[in-house]
Order: sequence, then C-alpha cells, then structure tokens
Amino acid sequence: MEQAAARARTRLSAAARETAVAGARGLRGERLVAYALGAGSGDHRTRRDVRAADDRFRLTARESTVAELVAEGLTNRQIADRLGLSVHTVATHLDKIRDKLGLRSRTQIALWAAARTEAGR
Repeated sequence: MEQAAARARTRLSAAARETAVAGARGLRGERLVAYALGAGSGDHRTRRDVRAADDRFRLTARESTVAELVAEGLTNRQIADRLGLSVHTVATHLDKIRDKLGLRSRTQIALWAAARTEAGR
C-alpha cells in the first residue's frame, strides 16, 4: 500500500495533492478508500458523497471473508479450498463485492480489505 501511495504522490501536482489531502481529512477506513478510489479516477467526491455511499459497504460475512483472503494474496482456487467452496462460487462472491463497492479489480478489493482491517472492523 505504501508503494501505491508513493506512486500517487509522484503523479499528482502539489495543488492536486493538497486538494486530495484536504478532502480526505477526517475520513477513516472504507470511507477513505472510497474517497481515494474516486479521486484517483477523476471523480472528485465530497465527504457527504462518500458518506451517502456507505450502504455500498454492507458486505455479507462470506463476502468480507473472501475480500480478506484476496488481501492476503490468495487465488480463487486457494480461497475455494480454504472455505470449502467451488471456484465458481468464489468468483461470484468477487463479482458481488466489486458491484457493491464499485471496484474494478482484485487489487482494489485487496486495498479496501486492508484499509478495513487497519480500521479495526
């Protein structure tokens, strides 16, 4: 995660960094990740917009577990074996996670799960 932050710092102008930091001030956990992912795509959401999107973060217990295992670097096959699921079921959970969180990749799921874990949730 530190590498991603370092890359972002080098790609943003000083003014863009200041704006991003000011907008993220006071956000924690998944709200911070949502803000960061939105800001990174050119979608400059306000804190109110991020808070209004909180319902997106209601994953089932199984979806949360799958997201955490993705953050640990496990493949779909490894997750399936660990949880006693089929690979297809794991892929379905990942699709639902991406839909609920508005994410596009396993990397974004991993970052979201890591931030959630750091926040103590």
